[in-house]
Amino acid sequence: MLFIAQMPPQLPDLPTGPDLQNMRGPVEIPAYTTWQVALLAVIAVGVFLLITRLIYRYINAKKVKPLETPYQVFQETLESAKNFDPADARLPNTLSKALRNYLLAVSESNTLGASSKELVAIAAKHPVIKSTDLGEIDHMLRLLDQARFQAAPLASKVVIDELAQIVESIETRIKKLQATREEELAQ
Repeated sequence: MLFIAQMPPQLPDLPTGPDLQNMRGPVEIPAYTTWQVALLAVIAVGVFLLITRLIYRYINAKKVKPLETPYQVFQETLESAKNFDPADARLPNTLSKALRNYLLAVSESNTLGASSKELVAIAAKHPVIKSTDLGEIDHMLRLLDQARFQAAPLASKVVIDELAQIVESIETRIKKLQATREEELAQ
């Protein structure tokens, strides 16, 4: 009985005649088995997931921010620090961290746990940072450490302006050095 259910239906023969000689019979669509339907469904789901993933990556690729220079990160931190209350305990921590990260990035060092003295010694190895800058950096780090650890009051606007001035002078000399190196390479 199972054999009879799988047999294709028998169609009656078409009458022969001049107009029906070249006519084809009805198209027979074979019945698909379960594994064929399952395979087709898996392939369809796979293609759908692949297209969805590609669309997701395309949409998110536009939202990636370009890499920021240490100077840009420092400037953004200073801008956010201007909004802090001068009595806020986070202000000296934020300013100290911004200066430390900038100096470490410029010096191409990865010693994140360096003390203020060690950080000044690391910065002294950079060819662009002058001894006057080192004195100012050491003074600012001591001032920020004092404000951090002794809860001393901090004149935030003055400190932020001094930090911006120190980093701006270092950044200007770094750009001049890079321009000089590019000119030498071009020749």
